[in-house]
Amino acid sequence: MNDAQMALSLLEKTWEKVKGNDEALILCRTAIAAIKIKIGDLQETKKIIEEVDEMLEKLPGVTSVHGRFYDTSSSYYQLVGDHAAYYREALRYLGCTELSDLSSNHWCPPFTNVTIYLFL
Repeated sequence: MNDAQMALSLLEKTWEKVKGNDEALILCRTAIAAIKIKIGDLQETKKIIEEVDEMLEKLPGVTSVHGRFYDTSSSYYQLVGDHAAYYREALRYLGCTELSDLSSNHWCPPFTNVTIYLFL
């Protein structure tokens, strides 16, 4: 069993335990989607993103889990070449994340790509 499979196994067990807490469930599903992106399981990633997006719509306001989800979903949409969805999610990510929380290495790619897109 490799590291990704072990992480998925742990997250799936955790997911079962936190089903009563929407934010914890969203975090688990988002982490699973991020791992699925890294291992190339894009069909399952798409299902998870669609499921979690619906869950986020039901939460009041913007919570701490929104930024993590938008980061993961923007990565997915960039990978599959859905540029409109990528830029939407990247802007959402930047919109709900404090600049002080972003490392310069992490926030530069979405910010740079979005900035270039705005000038086109």
